Amino acid sequence: MKDLQMPEPTESPEDHRPRFFCVYEIYFKGCALEIALPQLTPNLLRTILGIITIAAEAGYVIGVPELNELLNVRSSLKKVGYFSAYPNANRNLISYLPNKDENWHHPWFLVKKSPASIGNFPDLLPSK
Repeated sequence: MKDLQMPEPTESPEDHRPRFFCVYEIYFKGCALEIALPQLTPNLLRTILGIITIAAEAGYVIGVPELNELLNVRSSLKKVGYFSAYPNANRNLISYLPNKDENWHHPWFLVKKSPASIGNFPDLLPSK
């Protein structure tokens, strides 16, 4: 299948061939997703889904402003354009999640950007 490809030895999740995006296997195995969200680490994804689930069970709707109150987002000192997000210590709603995922970025593969893989996502983004 041309739309799914294994990376070459010289490629990395951050630096790979154009017109493809990186997908980590753990999104499907460890996070039970049917779609990939390559911008989020699995642990952050579990945290966000947990917060949304807890809120929904209590009858609340959680949006971005509420997540910003519950999470501490920091810019990476090592890589430009990369960010980390952690639950605020005094507002942590979910216990027993590890602080970080070990070896979550392997294995990974590439998916070709197409209407089938990203839908109309570019149309949803504001343009200048």
